[in-house]
Amino acid sequence: MLSIAEKKFDFFEEAKKEFGKVEFVVPVQVIREIKKLKEKGKKYKESTGIAERLIKINKAKIIRSREKGADEALIELGKKGAIVASNDREIKKKLKKLKCRIIFLKQGKLLEME
Repeated sequence: MLSIAEKKFDFFEEAKKEFGKVEFVVPVQVIREIKKLKEKGKKYKESTGIAERLIKINKAKIIRSREKGADEALIELGKKGAIVASNDREIKKKLKKLKCRIIFLKQGKLLEME
């Protein structure tokens, strides 16, 4: 979420253009991580604010997960068949190993799916 905010890339709009009607879901752990970063200070304030607004504007469904952390919650979604959006190298690596589908930003401006 933060990388799309930092690059001022509207992932939600691009995903709608690319895939048509989609349902966006965000694990509550991701929301918690965004809030923690927001509290860390000015460095993250703008990008976390943008991420929160994009989630709200696009009516992303906040879901509960049994997993403890945000990374694990995203991986669990992938195991359940969801297409996971992440630019995090470790998350992508784990999802690829599990043969899950991933959407990520390429060169900061293109959506790519594997």
